[in-house]
Amino acid sequence: MLECLFVMSIPSAVASAAEVQTTEDGKFTYTCNYYDETATIHEYLGEETVVTFPSEVDGCKVTAISNINTSGVKCVIADPSMKEKITKIVIPDTVKVIADGAFRDLTALETVKMPSKIEEVGGFVFFNCSSLKKISFPSTLKKFSGSYMTGLFGDCTELEEVSFAKNTKITEIPANTFRGCTSLKKVTLPNKIKRINKCAFYECNELQTINFPNTLEVLEEYAFKNCFKLTNIKIGSKITELGKSAFANTGIKKVTIPKNVILKGNVFYGCANLKSAVISKGVSMGRGEFEDCVKLEKVTIKSGVTGISNEVFKGTALKTVVIPNTVKYIGSDAFKDCSKLVKVFILGDDVRMGGFTAGTKVRLYGYKNSTVQTYAKQVGVRFKALTTVKSLKAKNSAKGKVKLTWKKVSGVKTYTIYRSTSKNGTYKKIGTTKKLSFTDKKAKKGKTYYYRIVIDYEDSTGVKLTGVKSSSVKIKVKK
Repeated sequence: MLECLFVMSIPSAVASAAEVQTTEDGKFTYTCNYYDETATIHEYLGEETVVTFPSEVDGCKVTAISNINTSGVKCVIADPSMKEKITKIVIPDTVKVIADGAFRDLTALETVKMPSKIEEVGGFVFFNCSSLKKISFPSTLKKFSGSYMTGLFGDCTELEEVSFAKNTKITEIPANTFRGCTSLKKVTLPNKIKRINKCAFYECNELQTINFPNTLEVLEEYAFKNCFKLTNIKIGSKITELGKSAFANTGIKKVTIPKNVILKGNVFYGCANLKSAVISKGVSMGRGEFEDCVKLEKVTIKSGVTGISNEVFKGTALKTVVIPNTVKYIGSDAFKDCSKLVKVFILGDDVRMGGFTAGTKVRLYGYKNSTVQTYAKQVGVRFKALTTVKSLKAKNSAKGKVKLTWKKVSGVKTYTIYRSTSKNGTYKKIGTTKKLSFTDKKAKKGKTYYYRIVIDYEDSTGVKLTGVKSSSVKIKVKK
């Protein structure tokens, strides 16, 4: 699997020019900095299955655990045979730094007592500790260090629960941190997390729910891909980016994408249980965002979305879609293989069209003489004109006043009047009425205006349509 490779980097070992010494009991090697009276433990030489690290050696407080060998990501357990025997590690509260790979490949390790004042934990520290079941971090933790691609708990296949104290200071979860933790069920994320990096929870098969703090801004590619049991997510309002395939092949059932989020492609690809989605104002979609979400029946696209990219809804179970007038383009194959799709209402009159196939059951609803109608005719797709206000007329009723009249539209209770100084310019709302006429009392004498009436209504099957506009009418105000 190339998308989430583990990369073993040169470790962030705690450097020391001091002479390596051995404790009196012969169990640990260490170096001391006698200037500030601190020490680093480098190796465990003993044979006990429960390893308790000392808090002090040679009058120096132990503040770090780091293999002195910087030629690779090395475990601090010297005897390779002990990696299959050690079941518990106790780290004193004096330790602030645990460097890269310190306890990696301890396959029998079940319990770790983390120090209460830990500040930094390196990459691959617990990598492949396949018997570890539970671990917690105190509020003093400031960062997970190591290279970008390091996996702190990668392939800890029995790990079930990870918790962080409420005020833990770390702001990001590094790449591959929990990749392959196939038993992970519960994670309580710190409340200051801003970024979850690539493949952080990749293939956490048992993970069912996760709390995204309101501080989260970026969720990188493949972050939760193949988390098949992940059903409940709530994406906070500060999120700005969801990376490629971030939730692909998960079990989520519904999702609301907040305003102005950038989707990087295939974000929800293959989510077989996803039934509904809300795409908020300003969301930018990449290719295939909901492709092969075979149960996706309902999607709400909010006004302010400007485009629907290629293959976005390919292979879904959508039946009816309303596309707001802010959408300027529909990409190729956007609705390909949507065998249940029968109605698509397109409320823009100048949309660059694509995405539909001749011979399907779908009918496009759009404005008469719009690009939608032209496209439908070219491709061979059914078309029906939207219901709009008809017979809109404007006349001068008095100096500086324009009276508008129109015919009633069945089911419409309120009519909203818009005005512009040019036919294809910006139309501004000037009033609403429940009548079939409206007088513009603020028109300027001698000026030319264009008016249109906008309505909201339900079609015969109960589909709600908003912002359906009439053709414009032109008039010059009498002086």
